Amino acid sequence: MASRLRSTVRFRESSGRHLSVTLSAHRQNTPRPAGSPSNGAQNTPYTEALEMSRVCLSPSVASNGESFAVAAALRLAAGHGVRGVVTYADPVPRLRTLSDGRTAGSPRGHLGIIYQALSATYTGRSTARTVIVLPDGQVLPARSIAKFVAGDRGADGFERRIVALGASERPAGAGRRAWLHNALEQIGARRSRHPGTHRYALPVGRNRAERSRAVFGMPALPYPKWAHARLPA
Repeated sequence: MASRLRSTVRFRESSGRHLSVTLSAHRQNTPRPAGSPSNGAQNTPYTEALEMSRVCLSPSVASNGESFAVAAALRLAAGHGVRGVVTYADPVPRLRTLSDGRTAGSPRGHLGIIYQALSATYTGRSTARTVIVLPDGQVLPARSIAKFVAGDRGADGFERRIVALGASERPAGAGRRAWLHNALEQIGARRSRHPGTHRYALPVGRNRAERSRAVFGMPALPYPKWAHARLPA
């Protein structure tokens, strides 16, 4: 299902450096922050409980810029009725080749240090799954595959991306699913077992009282650290 809400908060410092945080709502199986413990009411998915899907900062931003940008975005979201956010950190090392030949990504993966700095609740890992890794190092999202097969918006751009990696163009009238299966084999895409991403939950509110009323439906676990980051979940 397509996002019901997607909002990107962008900041620009006086020095010209850019920061951005994207909050979005997707149909998914994620821990939802409940309301007041006295009534057990749950927040409404897609509007009060959202996913933080992206944090993007200029490399020149100071080391505490990530947490600053996220905290600022959550304060703005609180004014729109958001009361809880779930976010993920991918622990798998991932490097990808950009169009200009440069390499980007993380050589050792992510633990979610910026969320730990915000005292987020760590709830373990998401479900382990098999992912498709393209020759340029990027993971092909299952959502993108589903949208392409269904011919939804963005399907043409998805197809052009696969062709640009070396796949033959899809013949007119050819089935999307069968073409994609052959195209991925043709370009050398590989399947890789992913152990699951680290999952964090953050209470959101206009003040401390509102934030304190958020109760998460999963137990809090110790933060992962590099010393044992490679151990199974």
